[in-house]
Amino acid sequence: MADLACELGVSLTTISRALSNHHSVETSTKQRVLELAKKLKY
Repeated sequence: MADLACELGVSLTTISRALSNHHSVETSTKQRVLELAKKLKY
C-alpha cells in the first residue's frame, strides 16, 4: 500500500480507507486509489 500512497501523495490510512470503501474518503480520492490499484494489479 505504501507504493500507492507515495504515487498518489496520500497517507497509508487514506489508501486503506479507500480500498475498504470507507465513508470518510472523498469519492474522487477513492476513484484515484482504485484506478491505480487496478493498474498495479493490487
